[in-house]
Amino acid sequence: MKKLKKLTARILTGIAALCLLAGCADITGSPSSEKPEVPANTGRVVISITGAGEPSGTESSPGLARTMLPVEDYMALVYTFEFTTDGKTPVSGLLTEGAVSTELEAGTWNLAVTGKREDNTEILEGSVTGIEINAGESKSVSVTMTNTGTASGALDYSVTFPDTVSRGFLRVFDLDDTPLEEIDLAGGTATDNDDGTKTAGGSLILAKGYYRAGLEMFKPDGALSRTVIAHIYPSLTTAVEYTFTNDDFIPATVDSSKTTFAAALGEINGLSNDSNNVYFLSVENEDMSGINVSNTNGPVSVTIDGGGRTVNLNGTGSLITVGNNVTLVLKNITLRGLEANNAPLLMVAAGGKLETRTGVLIADNKNTGIGNSVSYVYGGGVYVDENAAFTMSGGKITGNTAFASCNYTYASSYAYGGGVYVKSGGTLNINNGEIKGNTAYASSNNSSSSYAYGGGVYVKNGGTERKNEV
Repeated sequence: MKKLKKLTARILTGIAALCLLAGCADITGSPSSEKPEVPANTGRVVISITGAGEPSGTESSPGLARTMLPVEDYMALVYTFEFTTDGKTPVSGLLTEGAVSTELEAGTWNLAVTGKREDNTEILEGSVTGIEINAGESKSVSVTMTNTGTASGALDYSVTFPDTVSRGFLRVFDLDDTPLEEIDLAGGTATDNDDGTKTAGGSLILAKGYYRAGLEMFKPDGALSRTVIAHIYPSLTTAVEYTFTNDDFIPATVDSSKTTFAAALGEINGLSNDSNNVYFLSVENEDMSGINVSNTNGPVSVTIDGGGRTVNLNGTGSLITVGNNVTLVLKNITLRGLEANNAPLLMVAAGGKLETRTGVLIADNKNTGIGNSVSYVYGGGVYVDENAAFTMSGGKITGNTAFASCNYTYASSYAYGGGVYVKSGGTLNINNGEIKGNTAYASSNNSSSSYAYGGGVYVKNGGTERKNEV
């Protein structure tokens, strides 16, 4: 991780430079007790700028992310300011470390600040309006700088890894988890370094904005996963640099031989205690009946990378029930339910753990319950039982419905958790991802009552929901 640490050091150095530029201390160049007098009929303004980008997050690990920014490029920008007001000559100049104050005639002024590259390309802009200047007084004005223009920026990547890696990917998603780019790092473009490592590098041109860049690598006996948030600025370059050694890989059995999602799930029940298996699938559509996965040999962890595959539920019931001793991690796969089903699409039963990561879509399942005396429906997309846990580290849950209706004259219907239902004693952890466009709906005849709770998420009393910023 030497390159990442080196980049972090450069970022911190850039922030220190920005602090000098922005006037974090007395930036008039004079001791506070010996400031020059303000000329008659004028006031003095001290300008500082903020918002040129600071690092956030923590060092990347599964479920956590670091924001990568082109901070050093901002230190090289030329910042200019201009004050304007009706009927008076504009006052302009450079924002430099020792000259960021100016005198203005009394009145109401507007301030504009720009940051440009050496080729005069404008990258940042900021403004403050309605600045009241009083004769004989000094005041400070802080300007927040933001992106300008519509130009694209570059995401440069350089990843060094052991030459035993057989599969490696850089996948770029927008923050809604829509896949945009996939780079095969372990393929023919990687350079052999003649020291037991390879390096894959290149550049992607992306529109300005935030992106999630996921790095995944696999060798026969190990797996590795990292996530960074890359902020792309117009005409600037954001660099993602990693150096991985064998010590960075988690021991795992990697298997690319399974041709269906059902076949990969079918391997879980007989795994040895403490197994950590990773299965890769190809991009194909698949219809699948419900499968229950548990393990009597002890706790196991299974990761299934669907490779962009879509799996459609064939028959009523839950598509997957994750049971005792199983931690199931899903990536890059779409799971679709039925318009009229009698169960949530995914069930996390007691003793089970389910995690979704980038590229997962849980969609279009309508859990419908019709009762003659009373109707209760729990969970359209995901149901989390007591002593079970669902962790959302990426992906989308959308278009799911918990629908309850009742035919009896004096009975009621109840619908809970269109997207996710968490039973008392269950746990929902939300790290990343999106739960949107789900519905809880209940209906009864005119003599009865109907109740619907939690179109997106319903956590019953005694259940736990945790939301983490990453």
